[in-house]
Amino acid sequence: MFNEGLDVPSIDTVLMLRPTESPIIWLQQLGRGLRRSAEKTHLAVIDYIGNHRIFLTKARTLLQIGAGEGALRLALERFERNEVSFPAGCEVTYDLEALQILKSLIRQPRDGEELTAFYRDFRDRHGIRPTASEMQHAGFNPGRTGHAGWLGFVNDMGDLTGKALAAWRKHKELLDEIETTRMTRSYKMLALRGMIEADAFPGRIPIADLADRIARLARRNPEIKRDLSIDPDDAAAVRAMLTNFPLKLLGETKWFRLGPGTFETTFADSPAPHLARLASELVDWRLLRHLQRRSVFKEQTSQSSMAEAAEDAGTRPTPPALGPKIWEEYLRDRIPPLFGAEFSTGSWNSGIVVIQDAKVMVLLVTMDKGSMSVGSHYADEFATPTRFIWQTQTSTRRNSSRGRIISGEEPGWTVHLFVRKSKLRDGRAAPFRYAGPVRFAGWEGEAPITVQLDLAESLPSALRPLLGLE
Repeated sequence: MFNEGLDVPSIDTVLMLRPTESPIIWLQQLGRGLRRSAEKTHLAVIDYIGNHRIFLTKARTLLQIGAGEGALRLALERFERNEVSFPAGCEVTYDLEALQILKSLIRQPRDGEELTAFYRDFRDRHGIRPTASEMQHAGFNPGRTGHAGWLGFVNDMGDLTGKALAAWRKHKELLDEIETTRMTRSYKMLALRGMIEADAFPGRIPIADLADRIARLARRNPEIKRDLSIDPDDAAAVRAMLTNFPLKLLGETKWFRLGPGTFETTFADSPAPHLARLASELVDWRLLRHLQRRSVFKEQTSQSSMAEAAEDAGTRPTPPALGPKIWEEYLRDRIPPLFGAEFSTGSWNSGIVVIQDAKVMVLLVTMDKGSMSVGSHYADEFATPTRFIWQTQTSTRRNSSRGRIISGEEPGWTVHLFVRKSKLRDGRAAPFRYAGPVRFAGWEGEAPITVQLDLAESLPSALRPLLGLE
């Protein structure tokens, strides 16, 4: 009854008892107490939080968060660390229990927590944020961050600043369209890539020039050439393809115009050239993901088992040289060459691999075992940044050869630990992180044995929440 239109200036307390999904209505309710009055020194707003997602609307409104559940989760984390500022004279306090309820209501994308941890760890290691393509190469889908798109995620992580931030805000609708537009072929992204390379984004480019640039891209990249379905050396065919498909579709949007013999943008770039850089990052990622998934689909359909394809199909980097780097990621079939061994599915799909010639034991540990056939009864966790608790299989005994290797009783042997959060990343096999050589620090029980292992190098701070060490 009193959401709007009520004018009682002396109101100094508002109790929020009616849940609403509308931030506008909620602000109108709060506004009943915002009128000034001579005898009023402040307004107290007491909001009651319930165990329903509808109450996330209020936190999102107070903290001024855009779309995406991941963005709200990060904002609540910043709030807990007292990193959120409010206007002078204003204070927001959440009961600890209410804050925990809100955090529990947030739905995370399947890889959202791991994606955020990878992003932070990459930034800590290299001093620069990863690009969308680098995230894609790592096996993530930058389009599913739980934020307002990839660039919205970058902004929420504090890495869109200055003129780049201004360009994103001004052209957000266009950049969102580039990030989400439907792709059955690479044509639209190739057209945008050609415009960016010709310094015509924004600007105008002759269709013949654009066709020539796309043909050069196809001649340099066999995957692009196969996706074109026409001969890149046939200039007339390339021009016809461009005119009839991507330029026609792009020209139907408000950002582009197809003219006689030319293609142009309908917007100006301010501030320059940051828009082109942001668009270039998105275009490169969309091209990479399209071609990568097209290749994976062809690989999967040629195999008898889709489950095996999901485990094996991932980014295939060049086999690394001998010697793993601590806290770097490695796909399962890239681990054997690190120790001078060869990959075989039978040997390397288990959690313990013994390499006799090198006197090396490799532990491959998946922390979240919910999707694995072994069940969830194995207790694997980081007790401290340098202490890992690992539980053997029930078949491993202390006086067995494996038991003696683990405890250090077998001379000359080393034990190496690889860990990962979950089995899959974006539907494909997740890589393991190399935690380094580990030293035996004690054990308890038998069949299974709970083993304490000391790490040579501390778990990076960016990875600790992801791997259960708050």
